[in-house]
Amino acid sequence: MQMKKPHTNITPKKAVKIILMTIYMAAVFYVTLLNREPEPERMAWLVLFGSYKRAWRESHEFILWGLIDNVIMMIPFGLLLPWMNRRFYLLHTVCMAFVLTLFIESTQYLTRLGYFDVDDIWNNLWGTIIGYGFFCCLEEVTEAVRNHRRVEGWLLLRGILPLCIFLTFFALFLKMAL
Repeated sequence: MQMKKPHTNITPKKAVKIILMTIYMAAVFYVTLLNREPEPERMAWLVLFGSYKRAWRESHEFILWGLIDNVIMMIPFGLLLPWMNRRFYLLHTVCMAFVLTLFIESTQYLTRLGYFDVDDIWNNLWGTIIGYGFFCCLEEVTEAVRNHRRVEGWLLLRGILPLCIFLTFFALFLKMAL
């Protein structure tokens, strides 16, 4: 009597998606938790845009780059999560990003491997939304090519709109600081 092999649903494409998400998540945890020295005490910045104000008031370039880094860090999350699972629409993706960010911020606070900052949450969510917008752009281009039709420009605009909004917001804060 022959035993039937269990059927796995892991296609090469799905394996690539899993590998990319695993590498990305490992990099995020390395950068946010594992590659840090403990702070002397626990700190929490609970004022929204407080880091922005400190960066500009004190001309603190390190804080400013940290704000930008937090946006950039989550762009791949907003792109990879819906690519892995089409059921992840914008709200689902943002909620997952919020949970991930809250976990990282809380862990940084509890372990003193950083500090809890609501601006980090804000920036991570914007990064996720921007990444999701890029995902939508890539989906539109892919579908247009697959169906031999023109790319709908307004759909591409909708996809890059979050990036445009964030850059406008960031530019306004920079202008106010000068």
